[in-house]
Amino acid sequence: MAKLRRSQFALRVRSRLATAGRSAEENRKRIFLAKLSAEGHPLWIRTMGQAYTMWAASSIVIDPSGDIVVDWGAASAGNSTIAKLDANGSELWKTDVPTLQTFSSDGADGIVVVSFTTNPWVLSVVRRDANGQALWDRQYTSADGTAVTSDAQGNIYVAGTFIGAVDFGVETLVADGVTGFVLKLDATGQAQWVRSYPGQIGTGDERMAWTDATVDALGNPMLSLDFNGGYDFGAGTFTGASDAIVKLRADSGETLWAQELGVGGQNDAASSIASDGQFSHYVAGTFGPGAITIGDQTLYANDSGVGAVDALVFQISE
Repeated sequence: MAKLRRSQFALRVRSRLATAGRSAEENRKRIFLAKLSAEGHPLWIRTMGQAYTMWAASSIVIDPSGDIVVDWGAASAGNSTIAKLDANGSELWKTDVPTLQTFSSDGADGIVVVSFTTNPWVLSVVRRDANGQALWDRQYTSADGTAVTSDAQGNIYVAGTFIGAVDFGVETLVADGVTGFVLKLDATGQAQWVRSYPGQIGTGDERMAWTDATVDALGNPMLSLDFNGGYDFGAGTFTGASDAIVKLRADSGETLWAQELGVGGQNDAASSIASDGQFSHYVAGTFGPGAITIGDQTLYANDSGVGAVDALVFQISE
């Protein structure tokens, strides 16, 4: 069952949390990180990085010790920095990642970093310990990764796309057009299984992009994605320009269920997914102009101008 809520500007989380963004300084920007109480009151704020016109912070991870990992970078310059701070906002370490795509907790006090280079395509998955030191690095030529998550045992799930033939360690896959994949690695970086998702229509303009990933109480991965064309994620072919949520078995990668969001062409985008550690999951994104229907509920975007969109948060309960 899906429960929907439209929000124009904010999502509150019922816990102590940190938030990151940009602060303006004479048309230049610096990164800020703020910690809020459970009631939403500021506890501290830190600024990071030198003033630059295109800085942007995109992700925050809070590890089991309460330390905070945040990234920032300049897309135009093609470089990013990852930093770790303690619960009081004191910097513990930072490192540069020239081609950062995304990162997540490793299930303990470390992180898993996904980066990507072009000419040629090379996907790199690096696990770093609590002090930011690299433990291992797995690279995959002709692949890209855009979503990653880990379970409590340190198993890692990486999702992306690939072209040509790619050796994922446990199996070599051959792409058919723009083909998606989900790869499971254990805590030592050894591949456990890989699943592929080729386009089904063959029009030549098919595309897909995994936007986020999480795990449920049993460690089963759930992923959100945006796609155009036709893709079969194990629950029939989804077509059009739309979004979907896919849940896989942790032990095999088989699809447990897949759900298309809205209807193709509704200009909806699922950008983030999180689990409560049990069997309720929360998806955040945008939609509009117009309406979106998820399950038996329909929401209408505020008509505030051409190209206007609303934020959307909804819950999926199993």
